[in-house]
Amino acid sequence: MHFRQLRLLPIVLFSLLLAACVAPVGLPTEPVTTTVDGPKQLTIAETFWPDAGYAIETDDSFALTSWGAVEPLIWINFVGEVEPWLAESWTQVDANQWSFTLRDGVTFHNGEALTADAVVTAFTYLLGAETPPRGFSPENISTIEAVDARTVVITTVEPDVLLPKRLTSPSFSILAPAAYDTTPPNVFGTGTGPFVLVEDVPMQSATLRKNETYWGGPVNIDEVTMLAAVDAESRATMLRTGEVDIAQQLPIPQLPMLEADGDINIIRLPQPRTTTLYLNNSQGPMSDVRVRRAVLHAIDKQAIVDAVLEGVGAPAAGPFAPNEVWVNADLTADTFDPELSKALLTEAGYAEGELQVNLWTYPTRANLPPTAVAVQQMLTNVGIAAEVRIAPYNVLEPSVLAEEFDIFIVSRNHLLDNHDPEGFLQADYGCEGSYNLNAYCNPEVDALLAEARGLADPAARYDLYRQIQQTIVVDDVVSIWTDYTVQIYGHRAGVVNYQPHLLGQYLLTPELDLTR
Repeated sequence: MHFRQLRLLPIVLFSLLLAACVAPVGLPTEPVTTTVDGPKQLTIAETFWPDAGYAIETDDSFALTSWGAVEPLIWINFVGEVEPWLAESWTQVDANQWSFTLRDGVTFHNGEALTADAVVTAFTYLLGAETPPRGFSPENISTIEAVDARTVVITTVEPDVLLPKRLTSPSFSILAPAAYDTTPPNVFGTGTGPFVLVEDVPMQSATLRKNETYWGGPVNIDEVTMLAAVDAESRATMLRTGEVDIAQQLPIPQLPMLEADGDINIIRLPQPRTTTLYLNNSQGPMSDVRVRRAVLHAIDKQAIVDAVLEGVGAPAAGPFAPNEVWVNADLTADTFDPELSKALLTEAGYAEGELQVNLWTYPTRANLPPTAVAVQQMLTNVGIAAEVRIAPYNVLEPSVLAEEFDIFIVSRNHLLDNHDPEGFLQADYGCEGSYNLNAYCNPEVDALLAEARGLADPAARYDLYRQIQQTIVVDDVVSIWTDYTVQIYGHRAGVVNYQPHLLGQYLLTPELDLTR
C-alpha cells in the first residue's frame, strides 16, 4: 500500500463553526519572497513551554516540531493530509510489517547523515523510554530493523493498519545518533529541521537560527527568539506593543482591540479540539453515573459559547465536530435540563446543596478559566457546590493522575496522538490508556478499539468509532464535551507566509518571512 492510499480526506473546517469565524487574513496562496537590509529576526510568544528537558518522548516534542528544529518520517500538512517527510514512501509488506524508504540527501544539524540505522536508534530509544509515545511500546512493536541504508522495517505484534499515522506524532521526530549519547537525548543541533535550536534559558526563552543546509530548500528567517508567555492576556499585550511578531491562542475578549489595530492581522482557525470536562469515574461522587449525568444536564453549552466565548465556536455533542467523517451524527449537544439534573441528584441520594466537588483547570488556554467559572455557577444552580482551582497544568497533573480530582476541564485535540481517532480514543478511554484521566475502563470499548486497529477499510473503522462515541457520551457519560474550539492567532504587519497549522504544529517553516 503506497502512502497516497493512506492519505486522509482533508479535515473539513467544520461548517458548524465557520459561521462564527472570519476567513484567515493575509494567508498567501503562494509563498512571498522578500528582501530586507540586515538579518531577519523574529520574536514569538510561546504558549506551552517545554518543561521536561526537551525529552523527545514527551509533549516537549510538540514545541520542537513547531519551532522547526526536528522532523518526523511522516507529517500532517496544513490542510490535514498525511504526507511523506523524512520518509519518501512506505508500504505494508504484510499484516504485521511495514517498510519505510527514507528521503535521500538529508543531513542532521551536526552533519551526520539520515540513515536507516539513525531511525532504528531513534525508535529503539522510544521503545525503552519510561513513558514511550502513545501507541508505540514493546506491547505492540515487535522489531525495528535497518534493511539497507535507506530502508527501515517495523514489525508489529498485532496487525496495525494505523502505524504510519501514529508516526506523524512529534515524538517520532528523528535526531542524530550522537543525540542519544545522553538521557534525555540532546536536541540542540541534532535535528533535521529548517531551524537549529542553539540556546535555552529555562522557562524563559529559546533561540533558533536558520539551517543553512536544510534539505527542504532555503530558509528565509535568520534568527528566532521564542519567549515563554503562558498567560493569554500577556500574549495579547506583547503582540499589541510589538514585543513579539506572532502570538497564538489569543483571548477572545481582546479581539475587538486587536482587530482594530491596523498593524495586526488576526486569523481564526477551527481545530479538531474540544473543551472537555474529564470526570473521575473511579472514585468520589463522579463514580456514580447518575451524578455524572446530573452534571451533564446542569451545563448550558450554548450559554458557554455565547457568553464565555462571545460566539466563537459551537456547542459540542461529543468529541468530534459534525463534519468529521467518523462522527456519530445521532449525538446531540442539546442536553441542558436543570430539573432533570436535580432529580438525578435526588435519586443518587444527595439533598440540595449537599454535594460538593472540586473543579480544576489551567490558565494557558484563555477560554478555560472563564469556562470553569461558568460551569461552577451552573452547578450551583442545581445544588452542587463546586470549588474552582486554577493552576498550571504541570502542577495539577500529578493530582489528576492520582485521581484526587472530581472535574478537570481540559482542551483536548483528538488527532495529535495518531492522525485517526483510534489514538485519542485509546489514550483517553482505553482501560490502559496513557491519558485516561477519567480512570474509565469498559472492556467492550477496548474490544472495539482492538478490532479497529486491524481494519484497513476506513468506513468499517469509523462505524466502530461511532459505537464507542455512543458508549462514552450517552451510555456511560464518561466525560462532558462543552464546545468545539476555534483558535485565535495574530501577527504583526510585515510577517508574511505565516499560516497556523491545523494541529498547532510547524510554526517555523522555511517560507516564513519578514518585509521589514
